[in-house]
Amino acid sequence: MFASSVFLYVLVRKAQVMGMRNEINNLSQYFVPVFIYVTIALFSGSSFRITSLPVAVLMLVAAVISYLGNVFILEGIKLAPNPGYSLVIGKSYVVFTTLAALVLFHSTLSPKNALAITLIVVFSAIISIGKRKIDKEAAGSIWLLYSLAAFFCWGVFALMLKYLIGQGMDLFVVLSYLFAAVSVIIFTEIKVKGVELGRGINYWILFLFIGLFGASFDAFVTLGYKLAPNPGYINAVNASSISAVTLLSIFLFKDEFSVRKLVGVAGVTLGLILLFL
Repeated sequence: MFASSVFLYVLVRKAQVMGMRNEINNLSQYFVPVFIYVTIALFSGSSFRITSLPVAVLMLVAAVISYLGNVFILEGIKLAPNPGYSLVIGKSYVVFTTLAALVLFHSTLSPKNALAITLIVVFSAIISIGKRKIDKEAAGSIWLLYSLAAFFCWGVFALMLKYLIGQGMDLFVVLSYLFAAVSVIIFTEIKVKGVELGRGINYWILFLFIGLFGASFDAFVTLGYKLAPNPGYINAVNASSISAVTLLSIFLFKDEFSVRKLVGVAGVTLGLILLFL
């Protein structure tokens, strides 16, 4: 999952540099994986039949929440005084899922792993928050509301996904339904906004590879939720991938190089090592 996350977000950054719209970027991360998940589920002989209405409703709600989480964080990043502020709040849902899982799923949390998660969250904040780029005081605190909304959307989605795969359904069947539903929502958004699709072979190759690594990432995340003692551990590893993305971005995209970022990367790495000791 860590490796998939790094490749995914480096490609997403490349897409932004090429001018790919966020709507198209989101579409690649949901639409391409549908074909992969459906194919795997079919070849494994899994049934796509859903016999429980509550489970079907829950899957639809989860899909909507997943979509809204992305929408809210994009708005938060756009309006925040610094994009890092919004990202830190949104990514901190790892704390929410870790604690909620103790009550909802009777998950475990050792003092060592609690410390590891704290290190990852704190030092990820150090990496993400940079210099104030522009004055956005006119935006008020609306960016904070968007960021908190993303925080809860992502946290609730993680818990719902943990519950769904705990009902005995094949994880690729669950992902097929979820991603198909979100794809329909994004297609509708693209149609309503009149977003034009890009042109050029390189553009669509990038679209495809973002989808492939997105599919790999979400599959491993979901499998992690199924196997880990606490889903918060998976979210912590997910958040820690920002350190590797930061280092690669310095070399690939000539991003800002600073002692602060190196300290953040070192702290996240220490937390990650501690989590797996």
